[in-house]
Amino acid sequence: MDPNPTVDEQTSKLQFCKDAIINLTLQKGQDEGVLFELRNEKRLLEKERESILKTLAQIEADMKEVEKTELELTAVCSTLADEISRRTEFEYEPLRTSVNLQRAQNGLPPVSSLQDDIDQNLAKRLSEKRERWRDLEDVASNDSLEFGVSSSTGSTSKRGRKKKRV
Repeated sequence: MDPNPTVDEQTSKLQFCKDAIINLTLQKGQDEGVLFELRNEKRLLEKERESILKTLAQIEADMKEVEKTELELTAVCSTLADEISRRTEFEYEPLRTSVNLQRAQNGLPPVSSLQDDIDQNLAKRLSEKRERWRDLEDVASNDSLEFGVSSSTGSTSKRGRKKKRV
């Protein structure tokens, strides 16, 4: 054996080496393409995460505002309830008793109770609200007919949100 490889052997090794480098270069190119796509996907996911985090932060701020308002309205309702109790006990009831005594002396029926008047007022308001809901439902039904939506499955507004059925 000749300690010096022949030109054919060296050419064969060179070709083998060149083929290996070409294959590695092609593999590297494919891997770089996948890496590029992966990085783009990562950027998109990061943008989406940032958007979701901003939305979540806004929701948290809205929740704090709602909780603050809830506490304020609870305090207002408590103050109003105290005022109602105070006025009922110290102003209305003594005056009503006096008026009813005078009416009885004059042969007149007693005035209606405060609770009866409150119940009538609330019933009237409830009836008005029902009427407004019926009007809104009629408008929604007309909208659904325009868009070909069946009213038996619930109506859909022009904005695509489901309307409540009363």
